[in-house]
Parts: sequence; C-alpha cells; structure tokens
Amino acid sequence: MTPAAHIIKNQLTRAGNSACLVTGAGRSLPFFCTLQQTWRKNKSNFTDRQTPIGRVDKDFYLYIGPFDRNILELPEDTVLETGDRSYYFIKREAVCMGGQLLYYTGVMKRLQEGSYEVDNGSGDAGTGEAAG
Repeated sequence: MTPAAHIIKNQLTRAGNSACLVTGAGRSLPFFCTLQQTWRKNKSNFTDRQTPIGRVDKDFYLYIGPFDRNILELPEDTVLETGDRSYYFIKREAVCMGGQLLYYTGVMKRLQEGSYEVDNGSGDAGTGEAAG
C-alpha cells in the first residue's frame, strides 16, 4: 500500500472513532473510522418529516475508513457499530489516487432503536435488532 494510505490510516487512529462491522458471519475486530453528519452541509435537504406511518429520519453520515477494511465486499445488510450507535451503508466507494487505494468512503444512515429493516436502495432488505 502507498505511504499516503498509511498516513490516512494513522490519522484515523488519532482522530477517528473505534468501530466494528457486523455481518451475518459475525463481528470484525475494532478499527478506527470517522462519521460526520451531513446535515451540517445542507440543512434544507436533510430535515425530518412526519408521515402517517411515522417519522422519516433524514440523518445521513459520511463514513471514511482505512484502506484495509474493504467495505465494497461486505454484504448489503452490514451494520457499523460505534459506541452505542449503529449505522448501515447507503453508498460505498473506494478512493484511489494514481491507481492506488487510499481509503474507503460511504454514506450511512443511523439505525433507530428497536426493529429495523436495512434498506439501502438495492431492493434487498435485511432485518434484525439494533444495538441498544
């Protein structure tokens, strides 16, 4: 891997949050990543809205993770747990420079307490219990 990828990973260790990826096969070892709420960039597009069946939560988060945690190969219903909160991926991408992988990024949505369905727009939804 490039020196730049290692520098980014080291900075995630210094400034990021400890997290685990949870799939049907189990939990990953803890690693460091960052999550930033996107409403700070454009509030008007991310306000909650009440509907007849409940509240539509539009809290989206930008994920940045290290080069050695390939989120592109994870199942669609993968959950990221950090502290007492859980998130699922809406979109995932690899960030490369000069053909070399630097880090992974994605858009995530926070899971609400209780039952949930992971709906990432693919048409396949997984079910489970959110961490509480």
